[in-house]
Amino acid sequence: MRAYKYRLYPNKEEERRLLWTLEQCRLAYNRFLEEFEKGERNLYGLQKTFPRFRLEYPGMVDACAHTLYNEARHLFENLRSLAEKKKKGRKVGKLRYKGRNWFKSFTYNQDNIKLEYQDERFGLLRLSKVGYIPIRMHRDIQGKIKQVTIKHMASGNWYAHFAVEVSGPQVKQPIARAIGIDVGLDNFAVDSDGGVVENPRYLKRSLKRHRREARRLSRKKKGSKNRDKQRIIVAKAHENVVNQRNDFLHKVSKYYVENYDLIVTEKLMVNNMVRCHSLSRSISDASWGTLNQFISYKAENAGKRFVQCAPSYSSIDCSGCRQRVYKSLKERLHNCPTCGMSISRDYNASRNILKKGIEKVGSGRPELTLVDIRPLHQLELMQVGWRKQEKPEGED
Repeated sequence: MRAYKYRLYPNKEEERRLLWTLEQCRLAYNRFLEEFEKGERNLYGLQKTFPRFRLEYPGMVDACAHTLYNEARHLFENLRSLAEKKKKGRKVGKLRYKGRNWFKSFTYNQDNIKLEYQDERFGLLRLSKVGYIPIRMHRDIQGKIKQVTIKHMASGNWYAHFAVEVSGPQVKQPIARAIGIDVGLDNFAVDSDGGVVENPRYLKRSLKRHRREARRLSRKKKGSKNRDKQRIIVAKAHENVVNQRNDFLHKVSKYYVENYDLIVTEKLMVNNMVRCHSLSRSISDASWGTLNQFISYKAENAGKRFVQCAPSYSSIDCSGCRQRVYKSLKERLHNCPTCGMSISRDYNASRNILKKGIEKVGSGRPELTLVDIRPLHQLELMQVGWRKQEKPEGED
């Protein structure tokens, strides 16, 4: 399965119908949760209660029945997510009833939608009981559409998420070039070929604006129209940061997948790292987990290999002689007393990460070209804020 995300541009009447459908789905979700708490623990048994309570709500009769049925599946997906977190030892509560403005999405099956192209960039998406909505098709959908989820953002924007069934995975390509990537806060990423990606720090750069708009929001009277307008301004400011960050991560992940056949990163426990109160904001802003996610699915689609290794001793072990050289976090240079290597701490870690990844891939692989430095395209370097890391003396 593959997901495609597109922006919707409904007019006032179409948006009213979307909000109306969203409200009916919220009521259905709450009623399914009520039946679940009464003792109905089977999905299909829960869906059988729908025809009975549907008559209690006048609006549900005019809404798409399949969309309302899907809320029972969403309920069980949420329960499954809570169970998985509980298995991992995390403290979880129970599902809550959804109040107004706390329900953001609903799902249509393939039989209740129709997609029509008008030109190369725009089209019309027909939703059952809603009508045709303009949609911006910035790329073609490759595969068979199985369902579409309509999501309403806090900023007021609407998006359509298509779940598409594609053919089998791409055939894995032979490994000719491999790269190890070490992520951090001083530099966003340092790779084993000497490339350095600077940390853009989008949240830090826009923090002054966020604080100003949040103060304005706190001064507005609750329930007033001015407060609702200011809430949208705050939501758009946060959404802008998310869009900037995702654009940056897409460019970085695309570069590595297009230029390397094996990409190796560390499997970091980000949930534990953000507990450090002095670094939690910077770690969250870096979004290392999202980078790994983007590289993973891009590599899968391109037939490349993506491997994650344990982060233990990556910065301490010498990448030249494997000697363990202990150092504090503030020491940013790796100076090995055994072999005399003196390089950046992050660059040394990226070389160790690459070696761990090669060992994890195992035997039966073609010979790797570990040091294959080619001139990189200047535009690509400018897009991700790239610069070259100095290599140790004597290395080709």
